[in-house]
Amino acid sequence: MEVAVPLPVRRRFTYLWPEGAAPPLPGQRVVVPFGRRRLTGVIMRAEVKEPDPSLRLREVERILEAEPSLPPVVLDLVRFAADYYVVAEGEMLRAALPAGLSAAGREPASIPREDVVTLKAPPEMWEEREASLGRAPAQAAALCLLRKAAGRMLRQDLRRERVTAATLRALLARDWIEILHEPRQPHAPASLPELTGGAVKNLTGDQEIVTARLVTAVEQREGKTFLLQGVTGSGKTEVYLRAAAAALKAGRQVLILVPEIGLTPALASRLARRFGDLLAVLHSGLSGTQRRAHWDRARRGEARVVLGARSAVFAPLADVGLIVVDEEHDSSYKQDESPRYHGRDLALVRGRAEHCPVVLASATPSMESFQRAVQGKDTHLIMPRRVHARPMPRFEIVDLRREFREVGRAKLVSRALESALMDIRHHGGQAMLLLNRRGWASFLLCRACGDPVSCPSCSVSLTLHKDRRRLACHYCGHEERVPPRCPCCDHEALQEMGAGTERLEDELATLVPGLRIMRMDADAVRRAGGHAAILSRFAKGEADVLLGTQMIAKGHDIPGVTLVGILGGDAALSFPDFRAAEWTFQLVSQAAGRAGRGREPGRVILQAFRADHYALLRARDHDYAGFYADEDRFRRALLYPPHAVLAAVRVRHRRFDAGEKLAMHLGDLLRADPDAGEHLRILGPAPAPLARLRGYYRFHLLLKSRRRRRLTAVLRRLADQLEKKGRQGGHVIIDVDPVSLM
Repeated sequence: MEVAVPLPVRRRFTYLWPEGAAPPLPGQRVVVPFGRRRLTGVIMRAEVKEPDPSLRLREVERILEAEPSLPPVVLDLVRFAADYYVVAEGEMLRAALPAGLSAAGREPASIPREDVVTLKAPPEMWEEREASLGRAPAQAAALCLLRKAAGRMLRQDLRRERVTAATLRALLARDWIEILHEPRQPHAPASLPELTGGAVKNLTGDQEIVTARLVTAVEQREGKTFLLQGVTGSGKTEVYLRAAAAALKAGRQVLILVPEIGLTPALASRLARRFGDLLAVLHSGLSGTQRRAHWDRARRGEARVVLGARSAVFAPLADVGLIVVDEEHDSSYKQDESPRYHGRDLALVRGRAEHCPVVLASATPSMESFQRAVQGKDTHLIMPRRVHARPMPRFEIVDLRREFREVGRAKLVSRALESALMDIRHHGGQAMLLLNRRGWASFLLCRACGDPVSCPSCSVSLTLHKDRRRLACHYCGHEERVPPRCPCCDHEALQEMGAGTERLEDELATLVPGLRIMRMDADAVRRAGGHAAILSRFAKGEADVLLGTQMIAKGHDIPGVTLVGILGGDAALSFPDFRAAEWTFQLVSQAAGRAGRGREPGRVILQAFRADHYALLRARDHDYAGFYADEDRFRRALLYPPHAVLAAVRVRHRRFDAGEKLAMHLGDLLRADPDAGEHLRILGPAPAPLARLRGYYRFHLLLKSRRRRRLTAVLRRLADQLEKKGRQGGHVIIDVDPVSLM
């Protein structure tokens, strides 16, 4: 029998099956000897046959489970992903299994038998009860945590969040919670809930047409892909939730993916109102115990709807009837570290295997998904109007070049945006301001020698965080005190350059006195208890303005927001990446879509120096088709997706010269491959745009081809050679379908 172990080795290992044991099953976890170590492996091939007497095989030491952790369809997905992304099956299994099940050499965790705290009220009452506890902030915080976790948390996880026993006793006395002892006996729900909690009563005409098509696809088990493209505020979520209800009524399960955990709490609350105890949540923001509990509920069939981020594509559901990939364009679906898989693309593979429809939902689809739809390879469902006949927001672009000439100095907030914020202050409404740079200043510059204060481990300048008087690297995490003099020339002339969210917050307080301001960026989120806590307070009207980085732009539906300001909306256009215009168009469009989702019409003010760039003009006009046509001409001419497939081969080395030599050697190997030539373009090697990161010098090669099979064959042969000959002291990374070339 063949076992995959959690190591970066692209092969399986053969072991003897213990005599007298029940026959092995693919997907079972076992403990196997590996050199001097003991590793937790997964059986990939369970055929037992007489061993070759010339081989000295070792025996499986322990069988960890009678039933496989992974159903066959998920095990097949793991095999496919390992082959497609040219990584070891063991590494892919580590992504597929929750912590504790994939850990090497650990005793497997049993199904948790711990106290579980649950909310007793119907989900629609959770926020109301939380809001009523203004004079009991500890109890309100506990309810907020439980609400974000879909109404149930392990008591020990609440303890880690500093929820005391006294707080729980107070909530028990109110009869608002109950404490259960897990595990409950495995069971499938005896009957389905009504599946209409929190549902919109009257659909628009667009919603009715699209819902009918998706429900038909679910009922007929169509293994097709549907691109659900609807403008922001068109009601896409309600459409796919009704399709999900149809899948549940047909006795099947539902998988819903979101790109980031910041989007999970709001959607989890909505799904909890609709589907009750049938919901399980899977994402990296949960503790290992929480994630394992939800994962086990899905595997046992107790949870019929799984909501999660990228890795939830491997959820142990046995019979999936619908897969939804919300905000399918988002780059967060691609994992940065090994194994570098794309959650959306694996969702498409799983949908074909499960014979179920896959819905890709977005207001700004990726170029690849849009091309497949317009070519007729996927079904294109379009929702061009907002619900309740609400108009799209009025959108204006402030040209900062003209603003600078007329005002005579650079201002963080333009005159138009300042005036609009004054209106918010005096006449009501709420505003969201997007500035996609956190910190106070982008960097400190020495006016004497011209050098910025830089990170010692990365080729980037350090960002000033004024509130704690520290300089920080947002790549490696390095921090240091603000130096009194230039580290390069010892001059005192250090000047703050650029602006981030901290400085914007400070300037707004001076510019518009009395404006209540909240900030949401990575620093504020850590202090304030997470995305959900900040958004909940803002939605309740506790602030007039929410300013932050790109995390405020995605998927939030706050009816009171009438103004969106986008500062530095053209910043990403300077990135040395072919997707820069696409990212800019998507971010601006998504941010603009937060305005005017309530009764009052919305307004968007975008500040940019490159005010005439087509990505900004098309976003202003809410014209996706026009943007696609503009961008497609560039992609086609230079052979970039969707007109080619890409792979990046990256080298990391502590020494520049050795890293450069290794990269040159890899370039020679690739160009000598029999499949290289006119159908495969190889660019580089060259230093990466971020030439040094976390102490490693970085080089990359870019491979382009119109033929997927040819590219994959070249990459597999390269990986085989690297395993045989070693990496000469460096790290070599193969990234198939890279999202970022930085």
